[in-house]
Amino acid sequence: KVKGNVVRLTFAHTGSGLITKDGLAPAGFFIAGRDGVWYPATSSSIAGKEVVLSSSNVAVPEKVCYGYGDIPKFNLYNKEGLTASPFCTNTPVPVIYKK
Repeated sequence: KVKGNVVRLTFAHTGSGLITKDGLAPAGFFIAGRDGVWYPATSSSIAGKEVVLSSSNVAVPEKVCYGYGDIPKFNLYNKEGLTASPFCTNTPVPVIYKK
């Protein structure tokens, strides 16, 4: 779901809930708009089964990727200890460059 510059991703199979393994904000998310330029999500939080993302560089988000890049950093798990798999909401999977 997209509202303004905020993306709310709803996850299935979350067990008893989502957490980050390190207790920090969810990491490893990238957002792109219509222009296809990818930016790291600069604001991330967990709300139930959702991860809430935004980037001040993307006014109208259209695509999200998680866990991609040269050396991906990600920390999203369910409370049972299973990690979220890397994914992209678009295909083909993009080449992501950190800005």
